[in-house]
Amino acid sequence: LYRIQEGHVPFAPAVVDPNQVVAEAVSGCAAQAVRKDLKFSASYGEIPPGGFDRGHVSKIVRNLLAFSIARMNSGEIVLKTSAAGATMQLEIEDEGPALGAAELAGLLEPSEDQRGGSPSLGIYVAKVLARTSGGWLRAYRRNGVGVRFVAEIPPARPEQIASAS
Repeated sequence: LYRIQEGHVPFAPAVVDPNQVVAEAVSGCAAQAVRKDLKFSASYGEIPPGGFDRGHVSKIVRNLLAFSIARMNSGEIVLKTSAAGATMQLEIEDEGPALGAAELAGLLEPSEDQRGGSPSLGIYVAKVLARTSGGWLRAYRRNGVGVRFVAEIPPARPEQIASAS
């Protein structure tokens, strides 16, 4: 958060398998979901290895999953990855309580209550990390129940990978 506030978020892409990075991040979060008796599933589409910032991808996944896990007492969380060309698409849906339009929009913006380490702080951080990676993050309401996050993270340009190595 401090780096975001200072306007300096490091970006260090390397050639990685993005699904492997997502799966590593999911492993810790899935255990937390199981401890809360939540259903959790993940499916991984074919995404070519590319220049992704391992830390950014991991934190985006962890922050989105942590938000869903924290707000749910029952239900299911579904994570999917897919590709649009070389760009990774990440989708996380939960069956938690419905969010109002203002509350949903507020998740993606910094606020005073996020400073105390609330789960919504992670959503804002995930949005900034997606943007720093050249992508985006959006949140959607799901037919009166739950929330759906969609992130798109493109691979870095070759010159960014070379300069980060």
